[in-house]
Amino acid sequence: MIMEPENGNSPILTGGTSAQQVFDIVEKYNLDSGTVETLPSLNVARSSHGCQKFLRNPGDTDWTLIVAGGWDSLTQVYTTKVEVLYPGATAWTYVQDLAEQRIFLSMPILENTVYMFGGGKSTGVITPTWSYYTNVRVYDDSDGSMNNLGLDITPARRYPATFSIPTPILF
Repeated sequence: MIMEPENGNSPILTGGTSAQQVFDIVEKYNLDSGTVETLPSLNVARSSHGCQKFLRNPGDTDWTLIVAGGWDSLTQVYTTKVEVLYPGATAWTYVQDLAEQRIFLSMPILENTVYMFGGGKSTGVITPTWSYYTNVRVYDDSDGSMNNLGLDITPARRYPATFSIPTPILF
């Protein structure tokens, strides 16, 4: 998954998959200089997860990175694990697990608050039966939890795409 650029020229890629491998790699691509910086690897190689960045406190200039859910290559299941990379840290930190396994989710940021929309999970391999989520969750950095906001999206869906529009812009 790719996070929004932190300053317009450096997208960050987290995890992902090829035909035979799921990755724990995290890389920051500087599009101006053409360089790649390797960041600390995820604790769990994962794909189909959500990711985002946020500032922990007003006035901060260094981003905290967060990844949630996805396919866990170690256990071969959809994961509830949430990891955070704090500024200056040399390793990702687990925070509270999601209440449910979730893949194919979207994590927009609005006014420096991380939300989680959509996603789903399946049971069965040959003929999978999918369950989709309608609940919107919000990340609470004070305790590392992803809480139900009390708002539902309808219809329930996986693979949603989201983007943020600055508050002053109205349609």
